[in-house]
Amino acid sequence: MTGRDEAYWAKPVRTLTVRTVPADAVNANVAGRRVAGAAQGFGQLWHKRFRVRLDGARVSPQEVIRVWKDRFGDFWPKGARVFLPAAGIAPGEIGLINAGVPGAPTFATGILVIYADDVSFSFISPEGHPFTGPITFSAFDDDGTTVAEVEEFTRASDPLWELLMILPFVGGKIQNAQWVGTLGNLAAHWGAAADVETRIVCLDRGRQWSQAKNVWHNAGIHSAIHAIGAPLRRVARRVDASDIVQDAQLEATRRFVGSNSNLGMLLLLAPLAAVPAGDEIEAGVDARVDQRTGLLWAQRCRIRIDPRRKVLVLELTAPEAAGAGITLEKPTIVEIE
Repeated sequence: MTGRDEAYWAKPVRTLTVRTVPADAVNANVAGRRVAGAAQGFGQLWHKRFRVRLDGARVSPQEVIRVWKDRFGDFWPKGARVFLPAAGIAPGEIGLINAGVPGAPTFATGILVIYADDVSFSFISPEGHPFTGPITFSAFDDDGTTVAEVEEFTRASDPLWELLMILPFVGGKIQNAQWVGTLGNLAAHWGAAADVETRIVCLDRGRQWSQAKNVWHNAGIHSAIHAIGAPLRRVARRVDASDIVQDAQLEATRRFVGSNSNLGMLLLLAPLAAVPAGDEIEAGVDARVDQRTGLLWAQRCRIRIDPRRKVLVLELTAPEAAGAGITLEKPTIVEIE
């Protein structure tokens, strides 16, 4: 690889770091995560290629890629947004992706630009993204006509995403429609017909069961948890030292649960269970947080197993910290089968 070629590639990184976050973007499931290639995925390996000929458009491949980079998110179909840094699509830059439908939690993930030159650019996604592996956007000349192309070599990242991908009219169809729609919008920008050619081939029908553990990073699950925790984050922001508060919450929970991540999530979400039915979630959580110390009730709860009824009993009691100013007439008990 020459020095000029090296300039087109991103430098290796162990984990991703998001430097700037737009005010209207959900920043989740990217920072601190590793990127995942096809070898780290779970599902069947697919080669997908989508092409559109820009017939009648007097535009060079270089101009197509320049505009595509500058307006990448504008060409996406409705329902998804991509937030790119000021540097745009350049090697090593990280973008945030938010997708979803009104009334549902925002699905949050992102991409790392691993390669970019004047006729192509490539992304790879972090752990938890629906698929693992590189995806490349390019343009080339075919006998005087510029052709725009999207090509991927990908696997579903975990068993849940794989199940979604193989369901009729769901995962795979939606993913493919994303790129068909993108190329259609790109062609329309230059006044060309949106006649997208699709070629999809399964290269490996086996599933990598050693990678089933990827489900713990599933961005869909973590996006839902992130949305549920929004009231708690708003409460924390009203505390002067919000960063210290959130670190204290996590550290106290970590000391209590050790490596049991399921119990940790249960405890951090426990204040939601203490909100009486019919109460507003934010107000209810606000009343059940120690504003002076910022520590959640979940860090002072008692847990026991009722072997006769085969349930896990989570008993939320009043904080012991003196002067917290919070009272509870009787413990709130949550039973989990």
